[in-house]
Amino acid sequence: MKGPIQSLSFPFRMAAIGFGAAVASLVSGPISAVAAPPGDTHTPPYQSFISGNELLQACEAASAQEDPAGCSQYIAGVVDEYALVSASLNIPRTFCLARNITSKQLGRVTLKWLNEHPNTLHFIASSLVVQSLTESFPCKGAH
Repeated sequence: MKGPIQSLSFPFRMAAIGFGAAVASLVSGPISAVAAPPGDTHTPPYQSFISGNELLQACEAASAQEDPAGCSQYIAGVVDEYALVSASLNIPRTFCLARNITSKQLGRVTLKWLNEHPNTLHFIASSLVVQSLTESFPCKGAH
């Protein structure tokens, strides 16, 4: 018998998994991109399609114009999902973006943050995007 996520078609399954990662990012911060080994009590048991290492490669390629859309499209998806999750669950947002900010600008900000935090690259990429934007664009009045 299939579980609720496995019964979804591929695009919807990807969205559900991304939704779960975004929810977890809102609640707990960066999440490990690998499954926890048996007996490990420190690594959350989450799987990821994209780690910080892979996002860094995509953003570096975008910066070098090898794949100009790969990085910014991923980040735009994370931002959209984050907005949906935070609004749906009535969770205060941890970052606030200006209306005129571009996805390319978000890509450059995220690339800079990833390069400055190499010790986090094994975490799930979506949680690192949220963390980088939270540090770079905190909401006014947020504690």
